[in-house]
Order: sequence, then structure tokens, then C-alpha cells
Amino acid sequence: MKTDQKPLIDKSTPTTTEGLKQTISLKTSYRHIVTHSSIYIFGMLISKLVGFVMIPIYTRYLTPADYGVLELLTMTSDVIAMLVGAGLAHSVLRFYYNYDTKREKNEVVSTALITGLAVFVFVFGFLSLQSGFISRVVLGNGEPSAYFTIIFITMMLFAGVEIPLVFLRAKQRSIYFVMVNLVKLVIQLSLNIYFIVVLKMGIFGVLYSSLIATIIIGGFLTIKTFLEVGIHFSRPKLYEMLLYGYPLIFTSLGAFLLTYSDRYFLKYYTDLSEVGIYSLGYKFGMMVSILILAPFQQFWAAEMFAVAKRDDAAKVFRDFFTYTTFISILFCFGLSIYIPDAIRIIASQAYWRAFWLVPLISLAYLFIGMHGFVNCGMLITKKTRYLAYSTGYAVAANIALNFLLIPRWGGYGAAISTVISFGLRFITVYIYSQRLYPLKYEWKRITIALSLAAAMVALSFNIDFHSLSYNLTFESVLFIGYIMILYFGGWFKPEEKMLIRKAAKSPTAVFKSIMEIQRSKS
Repeated sequence: MKTDQKPLIDKSTPTTTEGLKQTISLKTSYRHIVTHSSIYIFGMLISKLVGFVMIPIYTRYLTPADYGVLELLTMTSDVIAMLVGAGLAHSVLRFYYNYDTKREKNEVVSTALITGLAVFVFVFGFLSLQSGFISRVVLGNGEPSAYFTIIFITMMLFAGVEIPLVFLRAKQRSIYFVMVNLVKLVIQLSLNIYFIVVLKMGIFGVLYSSLIATIIIGGFLTIKTFLEVGIHFSRPKLYEMLLYGYPLIFTSLGAFLLTYSDRYFLKYYTDLSEVGIYSLGYKFGMMVSILILAPFQQFWAAEMFAVAKRDDAAKVFRDFFTYTTFISILFCFGLSIYIPDAIRIIASQAYWRAFWLVPLISLAYLFIGMHGFVNCGMLITKKTRYLAYSTGYAVAANIALNFLLIPRWGGYGAAISTVISFGLRFITVYIYSQRLYPLKYEWKRITIALSLAAAMVALSFNIDFHSLSYNLTFESVLFIGYIMILYFGGWFKPEEKMLIRKAAKSPTAVFKSIMEIQRSKS
């Protein structure tokens, strides 16, 4: 007798037990990824925030010219390290997982570490002998060549820190990775305070702090890594790593020129004090990237590929872009209106002009953040060459604008150049990405939020009560008023207003509301 009933167990699909095992395995994988990613992000945020702790000390005990010298020293050593490193650190992560046996994995790490140490010792050792010439080229006459001597000796040991840290990431020792970074920072900051505040050593205090911290941590990590992986050298593996990592130099160099080349223009056309003031304003302006955009993008870089497979992918892409961009705008707005009083509190009067630069730099990094989300079309379709094109256009525009604007307006010209070039990079990436993977974004909402923020920042910069308490009260009224205008002006959708009301009553309630919305859509 035939029956239309389906069998209780469909052999084409996993059994209940098998399905349960797969579900548990999937949840475990996600939990593993989220846990390690969260630890790395936490460590990154803490390390960046600790760096800001030194700003009140630097700006009280160092002149703007000293601050400018430190910026140029750090930038110059970083770009040289990027060029001579040949992408070895990136290659370790790529090729560590390319092999199955422990011996071959250890050979990758050992080969990279031996090569990195040898190259960095040779190159920076040679450069330390040329410190006088390099100092005259970068800093001009009148600055001690010993500055570059110390920083080049420090960079000789750089591979002994960088490659072992990459090894820790490859081994997924996330907590160890974060702890090592934090210990290094604590040592360096403690020495900074002692050398600068107590011994009054100025720039030399900063440089010696970095040297001592690098010797301690680099020595420990190098010895520990060699004890774990052994001392092995493989020419074929080195060739593979160099072949993979060398092209990354050009991408990194493009990003470096786009972000930091303006400091060299400022030094050439103005003076070291202008470099120092600009660098302080830049450091505050890029906080939106450190505190908001970087954590979001750490998550989104992997999540976007999973989202692209969903039926509602277009809506998820649109909403995620809208919300992250709005949060970034809100942060930039708050930073911009409060920064004048913040800088007056933490820095000496010589640095106060820096707060005028912060809104422009934060806007530039807002464009960078938006670029990091609208580039999904290139990444999903694997047409990443367009990212290189857009970076090339932006670098060319940045250099041309630096020549044009910095001689006229100094640091303000550099900030305007940064905004325009970063904006150009965002626009070209958006155009390319839309051709490859068309998506609809809520540009009207974003434009309204950004325009209102810009108008209120302009208002706040033109009103000064010459009283800290009055200024803070006025700035708080502006910040709350901005949210109220958007809330009652119809910018938020009904479901978004519901989440805001619940979050205001109970922060945990917002998560339940999100789950309810997701269930209603599924």
C-alpha cells in the first residue's frame, strides 16, 4: 500500500544527533572567533588609549617643535621599516597556515625571524652611522643627530618584536598577545614619565624609553620564540614569503603617503612647531578611527562575506552602513564641539591652535571609515585592483594639494588636503564598487545627519563664553539638541525610535528588541 507520508528520517539530511553536533560545532566556532577577535580589539583599543595618556605630559614638558621632531622621527623610521621589512610579518600569517606539519610551520617563523633580525640590524645599523646626514635632510640644521642614532638602534630590534607577535597571533594566543603589548606600553610610559617629568630629558627621554622597552620586550620575545620553534632557515620558504609580501609594500607605501606625507611638506614650508601642532590635532581627529571604526571593521571584514550569501543581503549592507556611519558622525560631532576646552585643559597655550584642525581631520577619517564599508563590492567580487587605483588617485591628489595649500595656510592647508584626498578615495571606491556590486544606501539620511552636525560645529566654534563651565554647558546643550532635532524631525524610523526608548530605560532591553525585530523578519 502506497502512502504519501514522508519518512521520519530523511537520509539526505543529517540526523537530529548529527544536526545537533553540527550546530554545536558551528556555535563553538563562532564563539571562538568572537572571543579571540574581542580580545585583540580590546588590546588594540587599550594600547591606543594608553598612548593618549602621555599627551598632557608631552604638551606640558615638550614644545610644539619638540613634538614635531618626535613625529618626524617616528614617521621616518616607520617608513624605512616598512620598506626593508618586505612584508615579512604579513607573510608569516599567510604561510604559517599553508603547511600542516609543526616542523614546517616552525620553519616559516624561524626563517622570517632570522631574516628580519639580520636585515633590520644591517640596514638600521648602517643608517645609524649616517644619522647626521639624515637628520639634516629630515629635521634641518640645529637638531642633534643623536635623535636618529637612538631611534635607528631601537629599530634594529624591531623585527624581534613584530614577528614574534605575529607568531602569537598565528598560534591564536590572543591573551598572551595583548598582555605582551600592554607590558611594553606600561614599561615605556613609566620610563617616559620618569625621564621627561623627573629628569627633564625632553625628546631624549622619549627615545630612551622606547629603546629600553624594545630591548626588554624584544629580547624576551626573540629568545622565547627561538626556544619554541628552534633555529631553522629555509631558502624556498623565504623566497615564497618575499614573493608574497613584497607587493604589499606598495599598498602600505601608498597609505603612508596619503596619511603622513603632509608632515614633511609642513616641515619644508613652515617649521617644526607647525608640525607639532598639526600632529596633535591629527592625533585627536583620528580618534574616530581608533575607537569606533576599527572595531566595527574588524567584525565587518569577515562578516560581509557571510552576509552576501543571505537573501536580505542588500538591506543588511544598507542598514549596517547607515548605523555605523551615523555613530561615527555622532562621535565626530561630540569630539569637535568639546575639543577646544579639552585641549585648553590638557595642553599648554602653545598647542591651542590644534583644536581648529580636529573637525577637519575627523571628517577625513569619517570618509576613510565610509570607504571601508562601501568597498564590499570589490572584496566580494575579488576585484581588489580597484582599491589600488583609488588609493593611487588619492595619493596623487594629496601630494598636489599639499604643494598648493600648505605654503599658503600651513597646518590648515594640510588638513583641507587630507579631507579632499580622503574624500576622493571614498568616492572612487564607491563608484567602482557600485559597478561591481550595486547597493542602495540611505544617502539622504546620512547627508542630513552630517550637514546638521557640520552646522552645529561651526556654531560652537564661533561662540566662546570665556568660561569653562559655560562652554561645557553650551556644548552639552548642542550635543543633546542635535539628537533631539534628529529624533523629533523624523530622521529615525519607528523601529529605531523604539530601540532608543528602550535603551534609554534599560541598556540591556535594546538587545531583546533587536532579537524581536529579527524574529519578525525571519
